[in-house]
Amino acid sequence: MHGFYAGRTLLAQHALPSAPTDGIGCCGKLSSHRTIGQVKTVAKSIRFVSRAEQEGGGYIYESGWTKKSNWNWRQPFGVPGQDSEPAVHLTFDEAQSICRFFGKRLPTDQEWTQAYRVAATTLELHRRALSSAALVMCP
Repeated sequence: MHGFYAGRTLLAQHALPSAPTDGIGCCGKLSSHRTIGQVKTVAKSIRFVSRAEQEGGGYIYESGWTKKSNWNWRQPFGVPGQDSEPAVHLTFDEAQSICRFFGKRLPTDQEWTQAYRVAATTLELHRRALSSAALVMCP
């Protein structure tokens, strides 16, 4: 889960409103993501502060989990991100709550697995097609 803070936590003091969970992937399709600008809307609305912000940084995986000071959803690499960039350094529960705020939900494990299989199959088919084309084109 690259981009998510290690561990699970609940939003402290500020529960997000309930919403129907008919959309997948926060935006109604599996490949969608929430942006920094969209999370700013949530943060302003409910005074949301992420765990990474509370703890002074988020974690990334570099041969083990490594804490990066000042890395959070507002500052993905320790410097302010653009509103159009994906929001990262959020816990699972924070991401799920943000999706619910927009009337959506995160994909289930089964949906992620299915999406991975489709993507892997598609990539393999493209690799084979390119390999065949290279053989034809290169005597």
